[in-house]
Amino acid sequence: MEAKDGMLEKYAADISSIREAHMRIKSFIHRTPILSSESLDAICGRRLYFKCECFQKGWPVVRDLVDDVITVEDNEIIEAMRLCYAILKVVVEPSGAIGLAAVLSQRFKNNPSWQDCKHIGIVLSGGNVDLGVLWDSFRK
Repeated sequence: MEAKDGMLEKYAADISSIREAHMRIKSFIHRTPILSSESLDAICGRRLYFKCECFQKGWPVVRDLVDDVITVEDNEIIEAMRLCYAILKVVVEPSGAIGLAAVLSQRFKNNPSWQDCKHIGIVLSGGNVDLGVLWDSFRK
């Protein structure tokens, strides 16, 4: 992708690499259903549609195409949650902060495969947090 100053920028994933990845995993893709519920429609007063990615058959993709995995410790996840709250003003549950915890980890920073990545997308998710437990974990 061309930068405004004319220099080439590096991204963790650009559209051509996404298309290439799609071609590599095409045979593993499982189209997930879209579900609906009249009961939930009635509660919400509108028609709802749920795209259930949890039905994706992802293990073969991970097994065959993931090059590396970073694990993080509980204290790193708690710190990522704290930073989300303190800086972004977003409350996330522990599983929703793992991506940020991974990128903040020394294992990520010291991995030569990612040293040139200047743009990284991180999905933050889940606000299902007991605030009392959250505050206690920040104090530790």
